[in-house]
Amino acid sequence: LLVELAASAELSAHVGPRRACLRLSDLPYVDVAALELPFELLDLIPAAFAITYQALPVARVEGRVLVASVRREPLLLEDLRFMLNLDVQPALADPAAVAAAIEEHYPEPRFGEGLDSHGYMEVPCS
Repeated sequence: LLVELAASAELSAHVGPRRACLRLSDLPYVDVAALELPFELLDLIPAAFAITYQALPVARVEGRVLVASVRREPLLLEDLRFMLNLDVQPALADPAAVAAAIEEHYPEPRFGEGLDSHGYMEVPCS
């Protein structure tokens, strides 16, 4: 179902100059700019991970997650499968659209945020 979703005209409506390059890949193309990305889906991937890999979860169906990224990245899939304990379906997306969606939906992590003065993670006591 995710492969069908990724191959649909709704997700493949990109007409920019990178469309030809993206379509030469065997991976489906996802038009991230045309999608509404719900919070519960975006919450699957931490901001630092999304920024580092330039990747976004764009759909979830029956325990599988369609993840759009700007390039084919084998480590991305391995890391996501381990982190989410879900099957991950890769897709390609326009780098500008992915960057804009990440900027819109994920707060930029600040260096040392959540760490105390010694570099340890701050954990609230109950």
